[in-house]
Order: sequence, then structure tokens, then C-alpha cells
Amino acid sequence: ICNNYFNTMANSYDGGDCCGNTCEGPECGFSGLSTVFGFNLSTPAFGYKDCIDPSTTTFTIEMKSRPVEDNQAFYNNYRGYCYLVGFNLKCDGKSYFQTPPMITNWDTCSNEQAEDEGDEKEFESIVSHLIPLLQEVQVPFGSNCSLSTVKKDVTTDYSISFYYGNDTESEPIDEVAFKMISLPFAVPSKCLERVFTNH
Repeated sequence: ICNNYFNTMANSYDGGDCCGNTCEGPECGFSGLSTVFGFNLSTPAFGYKDCIDPSTTTFTIEMKSRPVEDNQAFYNNYRGYCYLVGFNLKCDGKSYFQTPPMITNWDTCSNEQAEDEGDEKEFESIVSHLIPLLQEVQVPFGSNCSLSTVKKDVTTDYSISFYYGNDTESEPIDEVAFKMISLPFAVPSKCLERVFTNH
């Protein structure tokens, strides 16, 4: 279990306990995430939220709502982020990020409740649902990884994009809409990343 007091270079990042590539033992990663995509979890998910080891690099998962022109029609039919697909991220056979499919507790999951609060509130809720949901994960340089979704038989109204780094305005590694994905990708070595950064 990661102890932030010792999560420093001088202490070898708590003896390696804070990152997936260096942690050893059966408790690694379990209950490591109390928040996923900005939602607080009643049962913590698998991951390493405090990983700062420079032997790892950042990737970002983004879920973005489908844009529509007719806000009222959008409100009547839209369930937005009420349902979140689960994710499973593995690198070189080791797990780094796992979440189950989730039903969120947003008020607008219930049309009846939102209708009682008036049109202005409905529109504000719709706008808030249009904000992309982001989740950063740390994976080791030079590894071979695979990101897959775990989805029940539920229609989702958002696309899923995957970025190297945390700049979601850049070109994504991949982007899919409303379907399960299994995306293999290679993480560049740290030396190669420096070449990209300096040029």
C-alpha cells in the first residue's frame, strides 16, 4: 500500500509500492482509486493514483458526450454519463487500471426529477453533462499495453479517446464511439520521448 510520506525519490517511491511497475505483493493496486473520472466510488477501484516514479509516463482516457443541436430532444433521449463502461489496462501482462461498469448518481439520470426543477435547470444539467470526463493513468516507459472496455448491454452516448500525455487537444492514439474496444499500444522508451520533446 502506497504511503505518500515515503513517496519520494530518496525513499525509492515508498520502496516501489506507489506504481504498478514496481509494486510487489498481492495487495498492489487494490483499493488504490477512490475517485474515477471525477466520480467518488463507494468501493475503491484498482489503480495507482499516487504514482510519480519517473520510470512511468502519463496516458489519458477521455469520455466525451455526443454533440447534438436540439437541446430539448437531447434532454428527452439522453442518458449521458449515467452509465460508465468499465476499463482494464494491462502492460506486459500486469494490471495498472481496472474499473467495473458503473451507474452514477447524477440527478439527471431521472427525467422526472429534472422536469420538476424547470427548464433552466434542465439546460444547466445538460451542459454539465457535455463536459468531457478524464482519467489519467501511469504506465512504464518501453512497455506493451492493451486498453479494453467492459460494457454491459447498455447504450452509451459518448465516445472514448485515448491520448499519450494529458493534452486532450492533441491527436488521440485512438477514438471509438459507442462500442467495446480493445486497443493494443506500445509505450515509447524514455530516451525516445526525450527526442520527441526536444524536436
